[in-house]
Amino acid sequence: MHDPSLPEREKVPGREVLESLLARALRAPGESGGESPLDVEALRAVAGRHREEPFALDPMVVEMVNAVLRSYFKGWSRSEDDWRGMSLQIARTLFEDPAGRGRLERLWNHLVGTGG
Repeated sequence: MHDPSLPEREKVPGREVLESLLARALRAPGESGGESPLDVEALRAVAGRHREEPFALDPMVVEMVNAVLRSYFKGWSRSEDDWRGMSLQIARTLFEDPAGRGRLERLWNHLVGTGG
C-alpha cells in the first residue's frame, strides 16, 4: 500500500494502521480503548441515515469505515473518490471476514438500537 516514490503526505497509511484504527472503533461501546465521542457521533449519523435499511456492505459498512477513517485522518487531503475507494476496499475486507462481519453487524445493531 505504501509507495516510496510519493511524498510523505501523499502516502496511504499501511494496512496494519487502518486495521488497528477500525478494530478500535469496532470494540464494544464503553470498552477500554473503544471509540471516541467523535467516532460515535459519526457512526450514529450513518445509522440514522440508514436505520430502516437491511444491514449491507454498501452503504452501511462503507460509510461506517469512511466515518472512522475521516475522524482519524482529518488533515489528510484526498478527493472524495479516494476516500470512497479506500473505504470500500477496507469495508469489503472486513465484511467478507466472518468475524469482522459479525463485529460490524453487532456494532450496527447497537447503533440502530440506541437511536443511531
